[in-house]
Amino acid sequence: MNTASSGRSSPRSIRYGQTAMKRILILTLLLFLFNLTAPMVLSKKAATQSQPQTTEEQTTLPAAAQTATGEDALSETDGTAYDIGTLAALMPAEYEPEALAAQALAAKTYERYLKQTGESAAFPPLPRLSDDELRILWGDGYDTYYAKLEAAVRKIGNAVLEYEGAAFPAVSFPLCAGRTENSETVLGKKYGCLAGVPSDGDLLCPGLETVKRFTADAFLSALGLPRDADRGVSVDERSEAGAVLRFTAGGKSFTGFEAASALGLDSAAFSVSYREGEYAFTVRGKGNFLGMSRYGADYMARQGADYKQILEHYYPGAAVR
Repeated sequence: MNTASSGRSSPRSIRYGQTAMKRILILTLLLFLFNLTAPMVLSKKAATQSQPQTTEEQTTLPAAAQTATGEDALSETDGTAYDIGTLAALMPAEYEPEALAAQALAAKTYERYLKQTGESAAFPPLPRLSDDELRILWGDGYDTYYAKLEAAVRKIGNAVLEYEGAAFPAVSFPLCAGRTENSETVLGKKYGCLAGVPSDGDLLCPGLETVKRFTADAFLSALGLPRDADRGVSVDERSEAGAVLRFTAGGKSFTGFEAASALGLDSAAFSVSYREGEYAFTVRGKGNFLGMSRYGADYMARQGADYKQILEHYYPGAAVR
């Protein structure tokens, strides 16, 4: 800028009677300065233009492929939106902030466990909603809910949830029938702190029970039974949490989880009746009851519990550090 000012003053000085020699000297100096500085200015401009343009989407919505791997995965450097998409897929945004924070840390722990162990057979990747899906889900409430979930993700910061000093599969489910399950019941294998605990708040949920009805033909077909099979059914064994362990239909034995999956029931905690050619299943809860009840977490938060207390209740023996 200063050299440009000098260029404007030179013609004025000539008009006021300066010598032609002085004019030549000034122009020579300006040419020298231009040749010296222009390459630096152009180089800086080119470097700036070569960088990708930063948009709000790029800074707040990193793609899954861009996230870190290993123990530091899902750290702050990954961007909070990656975690928000998972949190929104798992828990309603209307839930209490402390319940949301508990779910955020449970999800972080779950994904860290998968990255450390590669154990994907029993534990699939968590669902994740894109920004477009969040806008559809939340509509006019997008800004409010996004800020609420972002606050929950930021609240847990660098906290870790561990059992015996290590990450574990911190699974969760929507709603149980008053008690969570043991991992041995659901997975046939013991996983540390995935043990049954009371979840009394779930019993207060208005949607605790659902009823699903089947014609005899539809019922037998869903279970792979012939149409002329015995129409009798019986619940032969239940877990402490209320899930059916053994179920007999058409003279064939099923696990409760097999029957629930085949029939599209919300959970394996069901009872069944048969009348006038129709089966009626009364189902309690939703999910496999393993780990943290999301509704129960919200209930605890409404009673004043913080996210650490919620997590340490549903994962007995685990600790937040």
